Amino acid sequence: MRGFRRLPALARWSSTITGVLFLVLWLASGRYGLHLKDAGALGQLGWMLDAGDGTIMVAHLLRDVSPLGEPPVLSKSQGAYSLDLFAFRWWHRPGAGFFVVFPTWVPAIVAFALGGFLWRTHLRAIHRRARGLCPRCGYDLAGLEGASSCPECGSKPA
Repeated sequence: MRGFRRLPALARWSSTITGVLFLVLWLASGRYGLHLKDAGALGQLGWMLDAGDGTIMVAHLLRDVSPLGEPPVLSKSQGAYSLDLFAFRWWHRPGAGFFVVFPTWVPAIVAFALGGFLWRTHLRAIHRRARGLCPRCGYDLAGLEGASSCPECGSKPA
């Protein structure tokens, strides 16, 4: 049970750090590219992860699909600093694979929103406890014994 009490703190910090990492990746990907490929892939086939121009591309290509034998990957601009802010693209063919391209700021916003919500609830509970209120519902606990539960929501004091 003790390990579960640390879970909210872990979730708050991990979502905040994840948001910061995606924000740094978004800003750095305008100048530098990150290309990861499945070690067992032949040519351009297999799993790929590509970050560049402010986007992330995740692809799993199973076979060549174009007339020239090239899978449909997006070309990235070389040398110039550029951020593609609204690049939502996808491609899927049954038996051939798929790829998805999305801006790097999207997971950063999701991580920051989750972290903000978790930090808000944590700080609200701290401020309620400091004012003598129930950390869960905000009921005034003045006049109650220290070990008694909240008469409004039934939560036990920490």
